[in-house]
Amino acid sequence: MKKVICMSCGKENECIIKKTNKEYQVKNDVLNVEIEECFCKECGAPIFDYEIAKKNQIKVYDTYKKKHDLLTSEEIIAIRKKYGLSQKDLSVLEKRTLQDMKMVQYKTQVLIY
Repeated sequence: MKKVICMSCGKENECIIKKTNKEYQVKNDVLNVEIEECFCKECGAPIFDYEIAKKNQIKVYDTYKKKHDLLTSEEIIAIRKKYGLSQKDLSVLEKRTLQDMKMVQYKTQVLIY
């Protein structure tokens, strides 16, 4: 388990990871997604963990993409690897410049609205 400093009790403790269902709004959709949350083993207070938050964000947006039949981050990466394409190669195939396309956000697995 990962050791973190709890802002509530001020101690360095292991964090307990619990799965919970939460609602998120993405554009006009409300999505119910199972996410992970980190809690202090000592006092039970919630603890922010960047890696867990990033995974949760990816999960929320991938849920949205699946609902709307869009390619998920992993699917885009798999296609690029299958054909040996860089982000730039893929953008050329799509007849767009790298700056104009959303592929950078998909590759980093974050959507920016």
